[in-house]
Parts: sequence; C-alpha cells; structure tokens
Amino acid sequence: MSRRVPVVIYDTSILILMMREKVKIVDMIRDIVGTHVAAVPELTVRELEKLSRSRERRTRVAASLALEIVRKYMSILKCVERYCDECILSSCKRGLIDYVVTCDIGLKRRIEQDMSCKVLYYLESKRRIVGDVE
Repeated sequence: MSRRVPVVIYDTSILILMMREKVKIVDMIRDIVGTHVAAVPELTVRELEKLSRSRERRTRVAASLALEIVRKYMSILKCVERYCDECILSSCKRGLIDYVVTCDIGLKRRIEQDMSCKVLYYLESKRRIVGDVE
C-alpha cells in the first residue's frame, strides 16, 4: 500500500522570510517531511503581488523573488475565503493539507487548537524550522 505524498502549505510570512533572510526553508522542510507537494493559497499569491509593489525596497524585492519561486515550483490552492489564514484553516479542516509552514504566531496557535494538520514554524533563535512531526 502506498502512502500519498504529504501536502505542505507555505504562508506569506514564511515566503517573505525565506527571501529576506536567505534561509533555505524548503530544504529544511524536505529534511523533516521528506518529499512533499509544496503549495500556497491563491490569496498568498495576491498578497505577494501587492507586496512586490511596496515602497520599501527590501519588501518589494523579497516579494518579487517569492513570487518567482511560487510560480515556478509550487502548486496554487484555490480559495473561496476572503482571507489567507481562513483559507489555510479551511484547507486544514477539510484534510487537504498535512503541514502548514509559518512564522505567524497567531496562525500557529489557531491551527494547534483543533486542526488535524501539523504546524512547522521558523524558530529565529535557532535559525531553523521546528514543529511536532510524527
């Protein structure tokens, strides 16, 4: 019996961090989860597009680079929700994703409360991804 490949959803905060800090998050995730389908909500793509027009140069560059990575290497999840976090939570509830990668503490807490998916988050003090992975 073959297991399906886990789906890992990346939120906007972690994508921006990847680009700003030049942290190899995807490699860290691969070390933890193994082969996986990397995905982002379509609302994240819209958010990155908006940030890529930011006045602040560092944000603009990080968002533009993140958009390139997303469009080239990640699946884009359709959303009916109005907000990105709600789309992620809804996808979790419906069992469409296995892991959420974020550095958003609020989102992390909401998922940990009663969701079936696991949270992987960036621990800045250790400069690595951590989470409860079984």
